[in-house]
Amino acid sequence: MEQGHPADSLKTSRQSVTQHTTVNVTAPMEQAERADATDSDLQALPEELARRETLKAKLDEACARLEADAKAQAEAARPAYEKKKATYDAKTGRRGRAPKAAS
Repeated sequence: MEQGHPADSLKTSRQSVTQHTTVNVTAPMEQAERADATDSDLQALPEELARRETLKAKLDEACARLEADAKAQAEAARPAYEKKKATYDAKTGRRGRAPKAAS
């Protein structure tokens, strides 16, 4: 079974979380806009909207932390990969078609 790069799954997860939170924030925002039109206190946010905005900020922060961790992990694994690749290339020699002669 082939597995993708960890960053790819993080991108997919981030996109789905962002899409989900955008959908969940848009409707209450519209509701808040309608409420603001009739409300005398223009600075107050409905509790549900404030909670969702706080949640979205926490999710964005968590996604950024996960992406940074994945990037650090990938960078930490790179030297081992390069060493393993160099060992393999040294054993097998050149692979692929030979280069064409210069004319």
